[in-house]
Amino acid sequence: MAAVGDQPLFGADLATLMSEIHEAAGRGDFRSGLSLCDLAEPRAAAAGDAVGQARVLRERARLLTWSGDLEQAIAACEDGRELLREHDADEIWCELAIAQAFALTGLGLGEEAMELLTSARTIAQALRHRELLFWVHNRTGFAYDSFGEHESARDLLKYALSFSDAVDKQGRWSILTNLVNNAMSLVPELRGAGREDEAAGVLAESLEHAAEAVTYCEIQDRCYELCLSLGNLGAIQQLSGAAEQALATLEKSHELAVKHDYRPLQMSARQHMPAALLDQGRLDDAIELLTDVLAESVELGELLVQVDVLEELAALYERNGELRKALACFRSFHDAEKQLRHGRASTRARLLAHQAQLEQARNEAADALARNERLLQDKQALLEQTATLERHAQTDALTGLANRRYLDLALPAMHQQAHSQKSSLWIALLDLDHFKQVNDSLGHPSGDRVLVRIAELLRAVCRPDDLIARYGGEEFLVAMLDVDTDTAWRICERLRRRVQDEEWSTIAPGLTVTVSIGLSPDVHDTYTEAVYAADRQLYRAKDSGRNQIASETARPAIAPAGWLNERPEIQEASEPADPKR
Repeated sequence: MAAVGDQPLFGADLATLMSEIHEAAGRGDFRSGLSLCDLAEPRAAAAGDAVGQARVLRERARLLTWSGDLEQAIAACEDGRELLREHDADEIWCELAIAQAFALTGLGLGEEAMELLTSARTIAQALRHRELLFWVHNRTGFAYDSFGEHESARDLLKYALSFSDAVDKQGRWSILTNLVNNAMSLVPELRGAGREDEAAGVLAESLEHAAEAVTYCEIQDRCYELCLSLGNLGAIQQLSGAAEQALATLEKSHELAVKHDYRPLQMSARQHMPAALLDQGRLDDAIELLTDVLAESVELGELLVQVDVLEELAALYERNGELRKALACFRSFHDAEKQLRHGRASTRARLLAHQAQLEQARNEAADALARNERLLQDKQALLEQTATLERHAQTDALTGLANRRYLDLALPAMHQQAHSQKSSLWIALLDLDHFKQVNDSLGHPSGDRVLVRIAELLRAVCRPDDLIARYGGEEFLVAMLDVDTDTAWRICERLRRRVQDEEWSTIAPGLTVTVSIGLSPDVHDTYTEAVYAADRQLYRAKDSGRNQIASETARPAIAPAGWLNERPEIQEASEPADPKR
């Protein structure tokens, strides 16, 4: 192992240093890894190797993220992407964007993360790079989890898992870990909704994932990841009702974190323990432990942990009859939440300041360019303007979705791809039920707000790679590539339920909105025939009473509890229904 600190590696080339950085990261020795980055980055800069320097910054960002220094990780990624502005290095740019999105999500800046991941996904798709696609969907699922969209997050993470053959064992560990983290939120959510069978399935699957992650870390001797994986396994064991086993696993994670001074993981392990203690009826022990975690989180300035712990403590004190302490925790909880919001605003301001510094440096460099360079920039600006105008011409002005013009370009390509690759393509046509009554009774502005809300629900429910378009009026089209029958039905059913359950009274008191959906697999010679088939099924759904899905393909034989059996009564209009819809 090369020396660090007092004996710098002045004789090592960049490739050797990068290898040493990876080894340090694998051991969980982030401090040594960052010291090696301090040696490698100026060496690459001195050699004029901007791409190599960007690679070092990518490794620095990962080490900083694992160390908990998320702002510095984001700055490193921005610096790296800035270095690549004049270089054809899309793969490294994409890796930096993915790493930056991961750190942004950790800071609660999910919108900024999704913007970067959208750009990264476009590049990965253009490159047909399965490993990058794996990481894009992995981190997108992680971001969805941070929004509280746990079911959509799991769909994305499972989709990423289908690309895991393109990554190494460390990549598989990452997706397994994210699936386990997702289960920690999704299982209680499903149980709260009375979906016990689904919760049990997710829990059983997550126990296997958590055990596999631990085994991998033990075999590969990856200390940091082992500590994290043990904490996750303990949390899942607690959810499964194995309180004693969970406490033993969490203690093992905590001991390992203390030994290697992984302070955030120390708190994480202890933060999961009270739930297991409560399962054993040890309320006082749970309160004492949470009080210790709270003190440690205050010492380290971990506001997010403080918010979670204070909320838990308030509930436990109330349960124990200590109402004064419960009230004090509740007040502190709200104070911490305010600080957290203020902290996020300050973080955004600092990140914007860093971006402004990069912008200023760019402007100063641009001022030194020759006239021909400026002419090239003008030409590029015109090309970008043309591209923007073209995008606008292919976008529905009201909803922001693709319009018919874009659909006529994209759908034939999807049809051709599905048939050439012998993969599946499903077309769903959905239409708002009795929408004419909304416009007639509430006015077109309210009708427009309903259409915009429908577009938002479509984006939330559908997968990032699905084609979503406004087909015309109150009709929308969704094209889903490479999905099986169960998934196509599940996406449509989730959308139907989301529309039905949406709080439409914010647009007009007493307003309810439902949709009818025609679903058809593209097994036809042309894409237009597939659309016509979906349209015929849409008519069937309308004729059968609306607020339902119709398809020539039977509903899946096995469905989650309550998935298809709980359709509320539909109030028909007093006036005759429009025979067309």
